[in-house]
Amino acid sequence: DGPAFQNSIIISICNSLFSFITGFAVFAGLGYLAYQEGVELDKVAVSGPTLLFGAYPVVLATLPGGIHWVRLLFFTLFLLGIDSAFGLVDAVITVTADSVPGANFSRRQIVSGWCILGFLIGLLYATDAGFRFLDVFDFYINFLVIIVGLFECVAVGWIAGLEQQCKELGSKTMLSYIFTTFGSIIAASGVWFGSESGNALWGGFVTWFVLYLTGMAVTLFLLKKTRDSMPEETQRSWKELLYTLYFKNVQDYVEKIKKQIGYMPFIWGVLIKHVIPPVLIVVFVLAATILVGAAAPNLYNWTFAPQVEEKFPVEESESESEEQRNPENKAQAEESDTVEKSVAEHVDVAVAVAEPVATETKADGEAEAVA
Repeated sequence: DGPAFQNSIIISICNSLFSFITGFAVFAGLGYLAYQEGVELDKVAVSGPTLLFGAYPVVLATLPGGIHWVRLLFFTLFLLGIDSAFGLVDAVITVTADSVPGANFSRRQIVSGWCILGFLIGLLYATDAGFRFLDVFDFYINFLVIIVGLFECVAVGWIAGLEQQCKELGSKTMLSYIFTTFGSIIAASGVWFGSESGNALWGGFVTWFVLYLTGMAVTLFLLKKTRDSMPEETQRSWKELLYTLYFKNVQDYVEKIKKQIGYMPFIWGVLIKHVIPPVLIVVFVLAATILVGAAAPNLYNWTFAPQVEEKFPVEESESESEEQRNPENKAQAEESDTVEKSVAEHVDVAVAVAEPVATETKADGEAEAVA
């Protein structure tokens, strides 16, 4: 029930510290497992379900009373899932209850409906194809989260108070400003991640600045026309007009929500309107580039690998290169195969000899029984 800003700072710091400490625990455990198995660290699972359900339980099992540590691990995962469900379901329930259709249902009915729906969807993950569904949802949900976050920032930073801004500054001025802000970053992202040129990094920044400055020149020209059309006694200063253009609508929204959530700093509105939306657009274009497999520039020696790799040919080539590097291991393997074949041949001969003897013995026993 504390102030929202204070709670958000505490939660963010605690989450980051927990992730930082967890990194030490995870990589220390993986390093120990790699040492025990005599392999390089990159040969050990370092992420995904294999780490959680495979490698880490093996590490914990080597501790004194190992099985109990493994039980505690999975009990912790159970609690983590329950806590995550609380947060996810509560957000959906709150939005549903505050909507117009949700007003016709009690909170018990809304909670029951969403929980039953979530249970039915969760059955997909309990099937043999559960991990495939998990991979698909985990991959594509990232795009949905980026889009949702972008829409939220646009709604708060750009849509809220837009009608009043249009009245004060003119519709053409606001449309020019919106297209300038979003069009320039979209065009720059296209150059960054859609060009194979070695100058894509600088080309993207040049595109961004040129388009933004050109668009702002048009916006300021339209703003000047709006200012000149005002009566002289009510004509506003350029400082007031620029503040209205850049910050006024989002700061009015901040003042409105302060009554419910408490203190909010000025920088919050700046980030919501001018920083986070461009960043999310760049991240979305980058993710989409990876998804469609389009050619992407090597800005910082990045490599965009396909999501599904042909593992078996790689393993064969690795085994061949290993044999070439270690001819002694290859000779030992061939000798072992020769011994195994020899043993198998002896076993086959023994079986071939034993079968007639067993048949004769069985026939003698049946004859004695008849006699």
